[in-house]
Amino acid sequence: MIEYMTKKQILSILLIAAFAAVLFYAFMPANSGWTQTELYFGMTKNTGGIVTQEEWNAFEDSVIVKVFSSGFTTLDSRGRWLNENNDVIKENSRIVMAVNKMTPELSASIDTIREKYKRYYAQSSVLRIEHKAEVSF
Repeated sequence: MIEYMTKKQILSILLIAAFAAVLFYAFMPANSGWTQTELYFGMTKNTGGIVTQEEWNAFEDSVIVKVFSSGFTTLDSRGRWLNENNDVIKENSRIVMAVNKMTPELSASIDTIREKYKRYYAQSSVLRIEHKAEVSF
């Protein structure tokens, strides 16, 4: 025999479910251990010329993918800043974004990416930005 619930019973079940969801999210760790890393690579060499698409592809395939083996995203971008003479400098760039469980070993490997790029392509810096990330797959 089918029993029907009253509106009061249904409302009680919904309130309990809502309360459970609030408790779950209130006490869940803020970032679950995930970190989003962004690396900003300039495409103009300090020695003159630009990093070609072929050079960039080779760097991604031989250096970046080995560190971010579970995946990363590359975005084309344009940067601007003022030099010491207040001239506006415009430069094409690439942003590499990855989300990982950060460890001291991974952090050191990310810095290795930056150092290799500076050395290979005559760069003075590669910007690194990191922040905690809530991640769902």
